[in-house]
Amino acid sequence: MKLAPIPKNEGDRLKALRALCILDTPPEERFDRLTRLAQKITGTPIALVSLVDDTRQWFKSKQGVTACQTDRSISFCGHAIMEDAPFIIENALEDPRFCDNPLVLGDPNIRAYAGIPLRLPNGESAGSFCVIDTEPRPFAADQIAGLKDLAFITSEELSKVEFTENVQQLKRLTEQLQASEKRFRDVSVACGEYIWEADENGRYTFVSSPIESITGYSPERMLGRSLFEGVPEEEAAELRSVMELARKKNKAFQKLIVPYLIRPGRGNETGREPCRWIALSGIPQFDAGKSSSFIGYRGVGLDVTENKEYEEVLERAKEKAEAANHAKSAFLAMMSHEIRTPLNSVVGFTEILKTTELSSDQLEYVNSISSSSEVLLNVINDVLDFSKIEAGRLEIITKPFSIVESIQQVKTLTQAKAVEKR
Repeated sequence: MKLAPIPKNEGDRLKALRALCILDTPPEERFDRLTRLAQKITGTPIALVSLVDDTRQWFKSKQGVTACQTDRSISFCGHAIMEDAPFIIENALEDPRFCDNPLVLGDPNIRAYAGIPLRLPNGESAGSFCVIDTEPRPFAADQIAGLKDLAFITSEELSKVEFTENVQQLKRLTEQLQASEKRFRDVSVACGEYIWEADENGRYTFVSSPIESITGYSPERMLGRSLFEGVPEEEAAELRSVMELARKKNKAFQKLIVPYLIRPGRGNETGREPCRWIALSGIPQFDAGKSSSFIGYRGVGLDVTENKEYEEVLERAKEKAEAANHAKSAFLAMMSHEIRTPLNSVVGFTEILKTTELSSDQLEYVNSISSSSEVLLNVINDVLDFSKIEAGRLEIITKPFSIVESIQQVKTLTQAKAVEKR
């Protein structure tokens, strides 16, 4: 017995067969009617649509047998797929390739066999359309012609299986893509963003619906408009420069904030030209083909007008606070100067009094005036130091001092009030 040979292109053949996704599927009338017709044309008790897998032949349609599959190595169809013409055996007992084959010596007792290869559109053979007789016999030319026609129809049906499966797979992929796109758009809308695409010249080829709530223009009206239209000249030049740099480096640009003039009638009541502030982000797009040529940009836009207005309010508040602080510092400097001038005079006159003839009590009073004046002068200097602290210009100097003298000065300052309360 000669075992069924293995084609050189077995890997490609099995790949094409399994791409049909038809192995181990239930019987179908469109194939069964063909095998019944083959029985009538040839007068044989058995007719099969046999698909040759890697280790078995499996019957998509069968008439006259109960088995669903047999081992490939002993199959007649394993030989038939090697041929381009009909594979005919008139008497298996006299053919050295099959005389001791288990399918000849035992059930289904094959004696005569006629098989036509089932070719797929790519030329690979999926199996064979065959008829079997339990008695030796020849097959007439018209019978062979009829089998070839039935095999052709079977191949067409198998191609439809592949086409149908491809269509279903495409449908599934399309549904998945649509679901993914919807999720992305829903998230984008929830974030207040709109999606945009532009060609290599910066003209919109796609804009999502949130654009209308921002600019007042529908997505349809935005198509074909320039991305820079509505953007003031200076900001438009900056936007062009950023996008061109992104194209050259093939890198994304992120959150470039530009003012965008919106449709008249949608502005505020400030009397200024109505505009919205938009943060644009995008990435250059290149052709996926071999040329990898630049084809445009894809990105998102986010309305940041409220944030921009908050920033302006904070900036004005900061300017007011700085102006008030400056005025306070100027006021303290002026007041310190006005107080220091007469106080310096007091200090100067007390020093002069110390040089005159004074009684001990008078000298003590003069010293108290001098000490108090110095304390007051230090207070005025401290006030000026606070201004320096706010300006960040305070310098701390370490100097030695006498604790005894400091206590004596405190005693002198409080002595007069203490005497009054005694």
